[in-house]
Amino acid sequence: MYVILTDLLGFISKKSKAQIFRLILFLIFTYIFEILSLTLIFPFFFLVNNLDYIAKNRYAFYIYNLLDFSNKIGFLYFVSVLLILFSFLGMVLTIYTNKKLVQLPKDIGIEISTKLLNRSVNKKEIFKNVNIVSQNIIMPIIIVTARSLVSLLFLGVLLYMNYIATFVLLIFFASLYYVIYIIFHNKISKNRSKIKELKELLHSTNEIDELKSAYKELNRLETFNAIAGKLPRYFIVFAVFTLIVFASCYVAKHYQDTKTIIHLMLIYIVIFLKLLPQFQNIFIYYLKFKQNISYYVKLERYLKDENG
Repeated sequence: MYVILTDLLGFISKKSKAQIFRLILFLIFTYIFEILSLTLIFPFFFLVNNLDYIAKNRYAFYIYNLLDFSNKIGFLYFVSVLLILFSFLGMVLTIYTNKKLVQLPKDIGIEISTKLLNRSVNKKEIFKNVNIVSQNIIMPIIIVTARSLVSLLFLGVLLYMNYIATFVLLIFFASLYYVIYIIFHNKISKNRSKIKELKELLHSTNEIDELKSAYKELNRLETFNAIAGKLPRYFIVFAVFTLIVFASCYVAKHYQDTKTIIHLMLIYIVIFLKLLPQFQNIFIYYLKFKQNISYYVKLERYLKDENG
């Protein structure tokens, strides 16, 4: 993946290179904001229910004294405003990065096309390959890079909080996801072959009964494939919910300070839950990259000719 990125970076302008690195940086911050925006609400609720915690926590107490608050409610309002500003900044950053994520690969595609189309006879093939490479090679590389770095960062946070629980949860959820994926992957692959056959049949037959039967079967197979692709995530969310329920019961039975432990546990679980889409998107975009790599191979010889 990154060998291809290196080749492409050698072909585009310094301005485009800087834009790619800048977009990756913005995406990293966007994904961090995305995870923290939900995670930080639990400490805030904890603070609302325990204003005395301000004096117990050295960081909160330091800020409280530094800004010379006269009462705890004033400090609570200050934290509330910070959370709202944090959420607003995250929203603005998400809108900006989503726009650039769509726009930048197209701009790079135009840049590559402009250089190649002036020298190539087969302009139609060049244009088709560059368009696919920009959307299905460059964009996945950018997204996988940013999401992988953010996932590693938060995995480090979870390992720091409790490395044993993190390893156990990682092994459990990875195994669960893999088993579900294997179960449905073969079925989805078979369905794709049948879908292709049915579409060919629809183009070749004029028989009403055959058309009705083909449309019905095609609809059933496409519906199954659309749902099956999301099933691993649904099963994992269900498993997480079940773990939360049992863990809460265990804490209530064996610990006295349940409020603090449950809040920490919720933060831990929320971070883990928010990481699941990160892992899933890394997997999806990597598959997208692999499925379209043949278009880059076709384009590669034109790029080498241009550089040579």
